Amino acid sequence: MEIRNLDKNLDWTFGHGLSDYQTQTNAIVEDVATALREWKYDCFFNQSAGIDWHVRLDRNQKTNLDSDLQALILSRFGVIGISSFSSSLVGRNYTANFTIQTIFSTSFTQNFSLP
Repeated sequence: MEIRNLDKNLDWTFGHGLSDYQTQTNAIVEDVATALREWKYDCFFNQSAGIDWHVRLDRNQKTNLDSDLQALILSRFGVIGISSFSSSLVGRNYTANFTIQTIFSTSFTQNFSLP
């Protein structure tokens, strides 16, 4: 698996040849991070992709949001499991910390925040 690198502004990188791409575990981690930032109904050619953040960042939705997030993570290519998951929802600020296992026999811990 190869996926294009993102810069600090979350834009694709260009002009550096193969160093503009992530491979193996790094590609999986980049893919998961990108998928988590995707808002449902935002992509004109795939309306059902992503999480419905508008609804899920509402009151009494933390359990549903956690479930959506875990399902999205597990649906990504190369992810075979989630070994730990914790999250918090304060107002409309959501933070999740999770560790995933990949097909490359590696684990990776990732922190995700959405203001």
